[in-house]
Amino acid sequence: MEATCTFTETPGMLKRSADMGYSFGVNLYFLHSWAHNPFDDKYQPGFNFAHYGTHFSRNQTWIEPGKAFFTYLARCQMLLQQGSFISRTDGALHRSTPEAEIFFVRNTGDAQEKTVDFPVANRIPELWDAYRGLIKNVSQWKQEGDRTSITLKMERDESVFVVFPAIWTDYAKLPGAKISKETPQNVDGEWTVYFQPKTGEETFQKKFAELADFSKQDDAAVKYFSGTAIYEKTVRVNAADLSANRAVVIDLGELYDIAELEVNGKKAGVLWHPPYRTDITPLLKAGNNTVRIFVTNNWINRLIGDEQYPEDFEWTDKNQGLRAMTGLPEWFVKDQPRPVKERKTFIPWYYFNKNSPLYPAGLLGPVKLLKQETNPD
Repeated sequence: MEATCTFTETPGMLKRSADMGYSFGVNLYFLHSWAHNPFDDKYQPGFNFAHYGTHFSRNQTWIEPGKAFFTYLARCQMLLQQGSFISRTDGALHRSTPEAEIFFVRNTGDAQEKTVDFPVANRIPELWDAYRGLIKNVSQWKQEGDRTSITLKMERDESVFVVFPAIWTDYAKLPGAKISKETPQNVDGEWTVYFQPKTGEETFQKKFAELADFSKQDDAAVKYFSGTAIYEKTVRVNAADLSANRAVVIDLGELYDIAELEVNGKKAGVLWHPPYRTDITPLLKAGNNTVRIFVTNNWINRLIGDEQYPEDFEWTDKNQGLRAMTGLPEWFVKDQPRPVKERKTFIPWYYFNKNSPLYPAGLLGPVKLLKQETNPD
């Protein structure tokens, strides 16, 4: 994992490092966390590494929705621990079992459509998507001699398992389908946003005439916000969009840093890596639909926000590299009210100052419904 350790890490960022390891044959990760944080959760982010490792702890802003990332790691490792390592073929890692040939394919460049050859014949390929937890039939493939070629459409940093079972499998698989037509519908207009600060202050509500970057707002509570912002909106869908061979995919556009989606009160998954897009057809109904998007950003803006106010503890000298608290302040040890009430975070390391650049935050969009017509194989 990347040794950032200034709270810049997100599941989307960490995926690239994880996938790189998988592509070289790694099949077991241990998440290096910091267990020694015995203090009350009102002191967040709390004790942590200096500039080593990655912040996997209960006080990480995205730790709850980030469990989708941990699930992704577990799915990948389950498959990559099967059978025997065979080779790193052209753009794919190959493992073999008596039941299946398993290939891990990773796209390290921009979104592209590419054809990959696999040294397998007389078997029907399947796509195992560890990000979404789905198994799909393959739309475009052909066999020539002792090889099978498959055309894969892959987004930037996307990965997929191509699996060739030895026998026909009867577990549930999504049918392969080609999109014959896609019509975007912009989800414009006002959004109601409920802010849930990770530091435990009361939730507050704002109306946004249009989607905007929190870090560019004048309101300090929004500008320096770290936590989960819940976006709510009513979206209308026509009955024709839900008929046979039709699908509705929501595309959230640009967001920071991870989103959990809910449609008509039902969970629609966690989107933690771009493109932030998923099929919501089964959850929709003709007419009005309530969409809620839970967007969680990292700690950085709140840490910078605190630096706008006087310090209520002492730092080590500026010339000693990464600065740290000289010791626990008296008000902390005695569990007294904090002298500078505007400060919301408590951390022993000095990562940012009041002039550090803020990170983009929130849902920037544009949010769209992609209305698709498909031709099933």
